[in-house]
Amino acid sequence: MRDRAGSVFAPDDLQMFKFGVHMVLVSVGVAALLYNAGSWLARKQPHLAVNVIVYSVLASFEVGQLRRHLMKGVSQE
Repeated sequence: MRDRAGSVFAPDDLQMFKFGVHMVLVSVGVAALLYNAGSWLARKQPHLAVNVIVYSVLASFEVGQLRRHLMKGVSQE
């Protein structure tokens, strides 16, 4: 088995890099959430309401990931 130390996939390495990746994902999720919320308010199409719910869940999950990687990264320094 290969040593994964220093790898992006190692559990405790590169936490700030992982934080950055999740920051991009939460930004995209929030942008999509706001766009779909605005579209739903203007057109009231049901699929847009579903999109708002999906992107809300995605953004919430990603915020949790941000918190986790930030705490691990701070504790490593």
